[in-house]
Amino acid sequence: MFELFRRHKKTSPSRPESYPVYVQEYFRRKQTLNRKAPWAEERMVIFDTETTGLKVGKDQILSIGAVAVKGEEILVGDSLELIIKSEASHDPEVIAIHGITPEEVKNGVEPEEAIKLFLDYIGGDMLVAHHAAFDIAMVEMLVTQETGEPFVLHNPRLDTAHLARKIENGNRSADMVNHSHYSLDRLCKRFDITMYDRHTAWGDALITAKLLLKLKRQVREHNPPVLRSLGM
Repeated sequence: MFELFRRHKKTSPSRPESYPVYVQEYFRRKQTLNRKAPWAEERMVIFDTETTGLKVGKDQILSIGAVAVKGEEILVGDSLELIIKSEASHDPEVIAIHGITPEEVKNGVEPEEAIKLFLDYIGGDMLVAHHAAFDIAMVEMLVTQETGEPFVLHNPRLDTAHLARKIENGNRSADMVNHSHYSLDRLCKRFDITMYDRHTAWGDALITAKLLLKLKRQVREHNPPVLRSLGM
């Protein structure tokens, strides 16, 4: 069965005082959330990262883009876009994809400031991304590297690739599914979503937000139990 979302237990770090103040504040905000309201009425953060490669622990985040969704509305005015300062080497082939130049990274936001801004922006809201596990792992690694303490995001999270597969395949085993059919590019073509600013963090976050709304509408029309299972 597909895992549509994950909701973490409300546990605190064993030594919260060992984290910087801005991380402690992030953990405190978690404990004040009202989770009684349906998620459809709550703010959801759709985000994406652009990185130097696809290896967690080896590669680095170059930029983070995020936009909020509430109900059926994409809140473009409630968004975040950061290029993170880094000394990472830059593969010309990778630069050709995301378009972030070494000069932009050199003049980017300091990693600690980027973490502060991102954690403050997401609060305890649901995180949504396409192939979310990678982006979440990269953010957790960045915080761990900067604070010197192991860090795990406590937010519930939803993967739009998983949701799309669930809609079309039900409880069919993931081994029986052609996963290439659920790339962001192919889903955008199926749902007639314009891929403006593709392969920029904020552009991909906006595209994923549009995909999320399309998927929610499709499920509402054809398979309401899936949305009910998500509280949507």
